[in-house]
Amino acid sequence: MKRISLLISAGLLSLATLAQAKTVPYVTDMADEGWAIINVNNDDKTWGVETSGFTATGYSQGVKYGWHRDNPADDWYISPAVTLTAGTGYKVKFWHKIGSSSYAESFALYTSKTNTAEALSAGTLIADFNKDKTTTAFKKEIYIFTPTESGDYYFGFHAYSDANMMGIYLTGFEITLNAFTPAKVSNFTVTPGANRALEATLAWTLPTTDADGIAFEEGVTVSNVYIYRDNVLVQTLDGDATTWTDNADSGLTTGKHLYEVEVEVSGARSSRASLTSAYIGPLVPSPMPYDAGITTMTKDDFETFFVGIKGADATIPDSYNWSLYTSSYGSSAPYIKLGGKYNAKFDNWLVLPPMVFDTAGKYVIATSMGYANDNEVTVDLHLGSGTTIESYPEATKVGTYPTVGYTQNEYKLYFEVTEPGTYNLAIHAYGNTKSTDFKIYTMTVDHAVSKPQPVTNLTATLGEGNTVNLKWTNPTEDNTGETLTADLSRVEIWVDGTRETTLYGGFYCAPGINTWESMEIEGAGVHEITVVPYIDANACENPASVYTPWMGDPTQALPYSCDFSDSKLHSLWTVKPKADGEATWTVSTSGATLATPTADDDYVTLNDVLMTAPFDLAEGYYKVTASVKGGSSKYPLYFGLVANDDANYEVINRQKLEMTSYVMNNKDLYIPVTTAGKYKFAVLANEAIGKCSDIVLTKIAIAEQPVIPDAATSLSVEPASDLSLKATIYWINPTTCNIPDLTPTITKAEILRNGELITTVTEDIIAGSSTEYIDTTVPSPGVYTYTVKLYNGENTLASGHTEVASPWIGGGLEVPYEPENFNDWTAFNNATTGAKGWGTGSDNAYMASYSKIPDAWLISPPILTETGKKYILEVRPYNFSSNDPYTVDVYLGTEADPELMFFNLGSITCDTPKSTAEVVQFKLTAVEPGAMQSDGDATTDENERFEFPAGNITAGFHASTQGEGYICDFRFILDPETGVDEVAADGGMTLMGNAVLIPAGARDITLATAAGQVVRHYEATDSVDLSQLAAGVYIVSGNLDGRRIALKVVK
Repeated sequence: MKRISLLISAGLLSLATLAQAKTVPYVTDMADEGWAIINVNNDDKTWGVETSGFTATGYSQGVKYGWHRDNPADDWYISPAVTLTAGTGYKVKFWHKIGSSSYAESFALYTSKTNTAEALSAGTLIADFNKDKTTTAFKKEIYIFTPTESGDYYFGFHAYSDANMMGIYLTGFEITLNAFTPAKVSNFTVTPGANRALEATLAWTLPTTDADGIAFEEGVTVSNVYIYRDNVLVQTLDGDATTWTDNADSGLTTGKHLYEVEVEVSGARSSRASLTSAYIGPLVPSPMPYDAGITTMTKDDFETFFVGIKGADATIPDSYNWSLYTSSYGSSAPYIKLGGKYNAKFDNWLVLPPMVFDTAGKYVIATSMGYANDNEVTVDLHLGSGTTIESYPEATKVGTYPTVGYTQNEYKLYFEVTEPGTYNLAIHAYGNTKSTDFKIYTMTVDHAVSKPQPVTNLTATLGEGNTVNLKWTNPTEDNTGETLTADLSRVEIWVDGTRETTLYGGFYCAPGINTWESMEIEGAGVHEITVVPYIDANACENPASVYTPWMGDPTQALPYSCDFSDSKLHSLWTVKPKADGEATWTVSTSGATLATPTADDDYVTLNDVLMTAPFDLAEGYYKVTASVKGGSSKYPLYFGLVANDDANYEVINRQKLEMTSYVMNNKDLYIPVTTAGKYKFAVLANEAIGKCSDIVLTKIAIAEQPVIPDAATSLSVEPASDLSLKATIYWINPTTCNIPDLTPTITKAEILRNGELITTVTEDIIAGSSTEYIDTTVPSPGVYTYTVKLYNGENTLASGHTEVASPWIGGGLEVPYEPENFNDWTAFNNATTGAKGWGTGSDNAYMASYSKIPDAWLISPPILTETGKKYILEVRPYNFSSNDPYTVDVYLGTEADPELMFFNLGSITCDTPKSTAEVVQFKLTAVEPGAMQSDGDATTDENERFEFPAGNITAGFHASTQGEGYICDFRFILDPETGVDEVAADGGMTLMGNAVLIPAGARDITLATAAGQVVRHYEATDSVDLSQLAAGVYIVSGNLDGRRIALKVVK
């Protein structure tokens, strides 16, 4: 049931107006509408509905308080309002248990006329279970509550367990009048009379408690026992009665009945114990038509109406005899089965219930069955009376079923009843069995209606124009096997499901006559023609049908596919005519087959052409996907085209298919069309061929094939050397495409940057040549992914276009560069030994490789530096005290590439804990790139500064020894000792009190600490206020007329 769960706080108003009050008796699984939750402590654990684990209570669901790891419980589960009357006693009942005996749970039940937590807490306490550790199985509680005022009352369960307990479960909440109600009888049984006698014996055990399990007071006993059949009182017995036999004298009839027993104690009656009996009395013969009803049958039904008998020759186990199978999960409908066993024998009879065959004549039994038969099991049908094998001698056999296949199918047997009466049908299965079961899914019996058998020898050939000529032979028997002694009443001809004509008279209706009819059919295509003979008003059950050859224009549309399974389309296939008697391609549902020599020394020269229907083809290429089997690797096939009007059937534009294996599936060939027109696709076998398997074309698919260039190669990106936001993209155009041995035409190239189209190139895109494009629209410095998509017209690869990640384009990151972590750095693991590489954390990078020698790099993004500027590279190396010292080399490079890390600044040692580790500094000077004398270890000036080429620079850490180490607090900043005082004299900046005056026209004003940390930044300002700064050394800098000006201030 749907439940409205209200999550509310303890201070809200009453919810009394939300739902109409319940009346007594009120019985609920506590998951119905109207119950409310108050989560007083507002945590994420509270009461909720549970749908399993309540079976022992008689309820399928209930509620649970889910414990919280940290918070004590303070959660209410409150009933809807229940209307009670002052002075009346009520029983309050519920089931409860706890989650585990290892955890003490606490809850209490209160009632109040208001449903807030405060009002319930101040209301009447009905029950309190404080630190309960024993009730691990459901227990039913019963309490008496007598209200002093009439009105609507709420009942609230308050969970107040300590934190980190295991859970409280509740269900089966009831409020009933405090009135005595005896329990109902127990151990109630109904036993039908033996040998199908029309009687049934009822037995029971009398109650000794009330309905809540409370024992009767001394001297209280059952005064009367009442017996009901099909909701009608049929017998009243004395209070000590524990059995009673029902029979015809009491009005009992054959069949199944609902029996109920009710007791009376001290004037109060119990609820009724009820039971539906098995079938009682002799079976009532079923009238015609009879339906076994197997799909809804129960095992009791089967045992009542059917009799399974194991014959003397049966060697299957007794448990394998005829029975009703029912799925445990309801996944399939019931069916009757006879269990098969490998190398065993059936000799098993299934006797059906008696049936009334009300007239003499033909009857039909229609049985839906399935069995993996190999003709070793025979299934006979007998007509007789009785439920023993002796009742069915050979003379009672009225028919034998055809071989029963594994797949479920309906089988009909017609049989004769010479005298009206009541009989049993019996199915006898005998013979060697397999390990599969014999299954009967449905079964009906009815009067047989005489219907003609289908016509035979039905053919349809094309005449002039839209004429179709039909020929057939009329049946000589009806469906029951009787010879037709009179003409058919009529013959109907249906075309594509519509009746087109009705034929009468001896020429058309005489039994066994060969007759014909011509008719006009409109519409191109293949048409299904059905001929339906009649006896009186009864049509043939399975009339014969035939498909016409293709009528009208046979031109087909692309894409086209044929697996030959649809026989009505076989007429679209044609072959090159050959002399009479010469074999060539034949078409069937197995495929198009070309017979090959069968003798060892037999060779023939083939010239056999198999052709599809015609197609209107434009210039271009067409993909033929063929599946072929048979043949030999010595004898290839050719696929090509035959012009539709070519009487010589010349196969042009041939493509060879080598027969490399016995089965070749989905082999692709590409056939060009140089002149538009109407063509047939053709398969040509024209080699001298010897003994081999027949060649079979099993499937063919044809589609127009656009020419699609392959992907570009050698794609590269070269950033502008002046660090501007430009890059040149180079690539080589392919000489191949999706069609073998064809050089494609490339009409355009789309260039994408990070997945977005930036331009389309349409000139000088020649297969095999290189093309370049300069991207002048790079939005900002960084690394970009470039993709080149090549087209022929609008045709391009669906996926697999060439793409490449560029080097850094434009100027690097601005100084100061002080990243919070190393997540934007690039890690390279060049070790071939399987050693680990660099890892990064929330604020650090680390290296840990003990068993193998690493070759690992961690490289920064490019940082933009300027000629003549002085910089500091800082990093804090550290380690855990338990680790050995670990050495890491420090490098500068020009890109994030280990091969371009040219300048070795030295090494750092990770040897002290992070809390005491000191920063290591490398002092640097950016110089003109041409001023560098050599690559390798960085050179130093007279002040022990490392020199490096100005421009984009990267910092890198190289780990090449076993061990473990950590780095953090990386900084790349301007060196505060950069001669700022000298610059200040020329810059026009002036210190006036607590402000630095900025000259007119200056831009990009920065206030930084001596360590390079930016404190403030202005796009433009006329002064920088220093009054709020702490004491120390500061640098104010800015750009003026293309040069950088600065002033060092000591506060």
